[in-house]
Amino acid sequence: MVASFDPTLFREILALAIDRFETDKVSYLVSAALAQVPRPETLSDEQLPGVLEQPDARQVLHMTFGSALSDQGIKARLLAGLTSYEETYYAALERHFIRHLAPIAGRGA
Repeated sequence: MVASFDPTLFREILALAIDRFETDKVSYLVSAALAQVPRPETLSDEQLPGVLEQPDARQVLHMTFGSALSDQGIKARLLAGLTSYEETYYAALERHFIRHLAPIAGRGA
């Protein structure tokens, strides 16, 4: 999004990211235990949203999103769903950012 309204800023951010990647990736701690992630076939439809509240599952999903998006079938369906439920997606994204940024802003979670 930044690239569309401030290309110079985006270039600076990208250059910084490239310069810092080798250093910053070291600080990314992976603590997920795959054994703690529930198998999808064991969950009811109603249980699926709760998977994102489980730290191990959330981290596994986070670490593998690139692989998911590399599958063109999954990617197409995901994008279609996000488009169809755009307002729901935006609301969820807002809640996610508030949850993660509130501690930084000194407002608790």
